[in-house]
Amino acid sequence: LSPAELVALAATRAVELLALTDHDTMAGCEAAAQACAEARIAFLYACEMTSLWCGREVHIVGLRLDPGSAPLAAHLEGVRAQRAERIRAIGARLSHHGLDGAGIAAAVLARAGTPTRLHLARELVQRGHAVDEDQAFKRWIGRGQRAAVPAEWPTILTSTAAIAASGGIAVLAHPHRYQLSAGALRELCGQFKDAGGAGIEVS
Repeated sequence: LSPAELVALAATRAVELLALTDHDTMAGCEAAAQACAEARIAFLYACEMTSLWCGREVHIVGLRLDPGSAPLAAHLEGVRAQRAERIRAIGARLSHHGLDGAGIAAAVLARAGTPTRLHLARELVQRGHAVDEDQAFKRWIGRGQRAAVPAEWPTILTSTAAIAASGGIAVLAHPHRYQLSAGALRELCGQFKDAGGAGIEVS
């Protein structure tokens, strides 16, 4: 959904407070803020930041961010550059295996928004290299597969610092999705709190 469409749907659900938390970008926040103002919904500028903890990808939501924060903008631009480089590297590995990896990567990077492996998977499906997105990951781009490229995201300390520099609130997103043991989850939560984390997403 576009930001305006999302807000329109939220209005039908009687939402009173909304935050747009796209991954590693705030590009949709202005449009969402304008739509929220028209719908009389309170709006928080926000973002979900891809981060690393002990070699594992974790996500940190920044709420009530300042869209004019230079440190935050620099952080997000750095992550976007990392994402683009990873997409190109995966494309190069796909080319090594006989696919049009450069074309696949270029198609993903040409689209609006944050480039992700999911978009690569969709492009692989569209070009007939996989029957669905799940197979695209299992055959080509998932961890340990022939075109996989490990990610080097900012640490949770770096991401939380960028949120703090913007005056925001750092929230650990969907902790049970990381498939950690109870002890490791306690350690993650403790280190996140020590880094300035203030909240945790629960179900």
